Amino acid sequence: MCGRYTITADAKALETRFQAYVPPGLLAPSYNAAPSQSLAVILNTEPEVIQPLVWGLRPPWLKLVS
Repeated sequence: MCGRYTITADAKALETRFQAYVPPGLLAPSYNAAPSQSLAVILNTEPEVIQPLVWGLRPPWLKLVS
């Protein structure tokens, strides 16, 4: 996955547009959102809240450091 995007909408605009709660401090403008970053998403299983998830692929051989 090599795509990137920009997010500049404020929390209030996203709450209105998607009827979903944005936790305080979740959103900050990003002009180069890239794979491996934590980004705001809406899940099908919880459409009422916008939450941070890591975007990108993690191959099975990748060892994560905790």
